[in-house]
Amino acid sequence: MTLTARIVQDQAQIRDLEQQLDYLHQEHGIRGDELYQVSQEREAMRGNLDQTLKEKESFRTSLDQTLKEKQALQAEIAKLQANNTVLEQQIKLLRDIK
Repeated sequence: MTLTARIVQDQAQIRDLEQQLDYLHQEHGIRGDELYQVSQEREAMRGNLDQTLKEKESFRTSLDQTLKEKQALQAEIAKLQANNTVLEQQIKLLRDIK
């Protein structure tokens, strides 16, 4: 092979390698952009999850408070019903005395 043919062959190989390198840089850039986008989406989802967990905890606290209030009201109702029963018995006794 002559020197000129060898130089032409080497130049063709260099062009081919440069094209492959350009393609790899482009592909890497696209994947890098995709990775960045996925990372951003993951961070947004993590933020949404954190917010949801905070809201869940807030609702849980509110539910616990509401249940305590319900128990207190049920106890008050039971007490009032017992007092009502006593008063009805007293009224009956007073009527029976007359």
